[in-house]
Amino acid sequence: MSLISLQFALFIVVSVCAYYGVGRVFGRGQWVVLLLASMAFYALAASWQLFALVLAVAGITWGCSLGMSAIDARSREARKAAESREERKAVKARFASRKRLVLIAGLLGSVAILGYFKYWNTILNYLRLEPSTTSLGILLPLGISFYTFQALGYLIDVYNATIEPERNFAKYLLFVSWFPQVIQGPINRFSELSGQLLATRGASGERLERAFLRFGYGCLKKIVIANTVGGTVAATLNSATPQIPGSVALVGIMAYAIQMYADFSGGIDMVEGVSELFGVELAQNFRQPYFSVSLADYWRR
Repeated sequence: MSLISLQFALFIVVSVCAYYGVGRVFGRGQWVVLLLASMAFYALAASWQLFALVLAVAGITWGCSLGMSAIDARSREARKAAESREERKAVKARFASRKRLVLIAGLLGSVAILGYFKYWNTILNYLRLEPSTTSLGILLPLGISFYTFQALGYLIDVYNATIEPERNFAKYLLFVSWFPQVIQGPINRFSELSGQLLATRGASGERLERAFLRFGYGCLKKIVIANTVGGTVAATLNSATPQIPGSVALVGIMAYAIQMYADFSGGIDMVEGVSELFGVELAQNFRQPYFSVSLADYWRR
């Protein structure tokens, strides 16, 4: 489902009305609307079968996070029963090893799913096997990198005890599958996003106006600038020959840089504007990377 389509516009209108309507009538439970909207978006944009992958990644990381929490609880109880300092240290080391194994299992399980769907066709091509002629040929599911890495970040935060694991699977699933972020990112931290997703809020004209302006600004960059400049890029670089003048090549390279910047920046503005319609602010992303002063600063931006 394209961000710029009548289908998406109708989907957003229905979702926003349902979200604020539930809040006004019941005063709670708005997060359920967000979860249903995310599931519906994934089904419309991809398929219900591919949404099973989101459930798989969420189930693995959620189960492992609860497992690590249970190990921590048992470790505390065992240390309390220990009679000496050396015994307490041995108990702590034993449970720490178990917790590390659970973390590794969660990481490997999630990365295996990502690797299979993202790189299996590449492996088949490398082996000179056509994916379309084998039963193992696959399509890359929507947003798999974004929600997988977000789930892995959550798992690592639980392991480091920087956050408490979410006991309610449906609420955790909302964090992983929140639909604006599966389109183009960004990857969010559980501590920063979960509270916003579960909050109860009323409609705000100022917030909605700001969200529409941001979405429109993103459309301007992505459609007007990126698509327009794309014609220049195609004309100068797609059919380039060794005889192309250096000045023409330079124009094409500069146009390509502008096209990429406007496309990514515009896309981020659009998804952040959609999220803000529900009062949910996503993490900052793509913050003027061309103005970076170092490679590390570039990746941070």
